[in-house]
Amino acid sequence: SNIIGHSDREWESIEEFLSGKLATEPGWYDLLSTVPLHTFKTRADIAGMERVSRRTIGSIGDMESAVDDIIAQVAGKGVVGLKNHCAYRRGLDIGPPDRTRAERELAALLRGELDVETLGLSDTLFHRVVQRAVDHDLPIAVHTGMLAAGTHPRTNVALLAGVFEAYPRARWDLYHLNYPWTEDFIGILKRFPNTWANCAWAHVVDPHGTVEFLRRAVGALPANRIFGFGSDCYISPEPVVAHLGVTRRNIAVALSAAADAGMCSPDSCVEIARLWLHDNPRQFYRLPTHTKGN
Repeated sequence: SNIIGHSDREWESIEEFLSGKLATEPGWYDLLSTVPLHTFKTRADIAGMERVSRRTIGSIGDMESAVDDIIAQVAGKGVVGLKNHCAYRRGLDIGPPDRTRAERELAALLRGELDVETLGLSDTLFHRVVQRAVDHDLPIAVHTGMLAAGTHPRTNVALLAGVFEAYPRARWDLYHLNYPWTEDFIGILKRFPNTWANCAWAHVVDPHGTVEFLRRAVGALPANRIFGFGSDCYISPEPVVAHLGVTRRNIAVALSAAADAGMCSPDSCVEIARLWLHDNPRQFYRLPTHTKGN
């Protein structure tokens, strides 16, 4: 996938995409990073939203209208989903909307104050993003679990349980198996049928742990709720190929163990592997059944 707005040029790349200046290679599909829509640190961040939405921001209502407009526009241009990496910015401890607190924080930002705490603003707009995703039938991919530099409790996807419950029609693609909090992750998947497990990065972070998760998933989760591969490598194609090799081996080991334990037949293993590696993500993101180059 190609992520729009997921860089140091967040608003600039969104603007280029909406203007048609940012082309996507054939066989790739666009996701919109939602962090710029609900995470603000300075007046300059708000200026980016004003420029792209072409409206003056003076209230939370103005920001919500801007979120509405931007998501509607990208949906109209073929974006297949939204992506959120706020776990690595502010954490996944998203609270309920609090407009009073959000208005106070926004006023401080508009005055140009520095070091303003904006979690209330972020929470309120995060909920707006999710509702608009539901309205446009766009799934939301979320980074969960381990940071590149280590772990932090605020990245545990269990913190999003209240959001999952509040929006049962939203569809969530949860990255990295919430590693290392795998037990919490299985609990979330069992509790909320609108959540899917994405093995992105997990195969190389902890191959044995990922094999064990997949083996357990055969008996604990529906086969259509697992995405077996997501490389999370974007620097060059070589790591993706190597990652896919590890992934195939891990899936083969997990399904062989499940078959040996009498949890599924060999024919079912083949069907499950096809679902995990191909059918599930394609159906989840409503991608064409046959695409040239795929």
